[in-house]
Amino acid sequence: MEKLNKEWVLGNLRETIEHLQTVVAELERSESPGSLDAWIEFIYRDPNRARNGRYMTMQECRQNDERIRGFPQDIDFGD
Repeated sequence: MEKLNKEWVLGNLRETIEHLQTVVAELERSESPGSLDAWIEFIYRDPNRARNGRYMTMQECRQNDERIRGFPQDIDFGD
C-alpha cells in the first residue's frame, strides 16, 4: 500500500478551509464580490491537489503541481 503524504493533504485542506472562510466573509459583506470566481478556483484547486498528490512525495507534488490541480479522472459521479 502506498504511503499517504499527510503533510501535503492537510496543507491543501487547510488552504481550502481558509479560502472558504474568506469567500463566505466577503459574500456576507457584499452583494457582488469582485473576486468570487478567483476564490472558487482556489477552493476547487486545493482539494484536487490534496487528492491527486496524496501518494506522492513533497518533491513530486511540487514538480507536478500543474498536473495535480486538475479534476481527478478516476472519479465518476454517475451523471
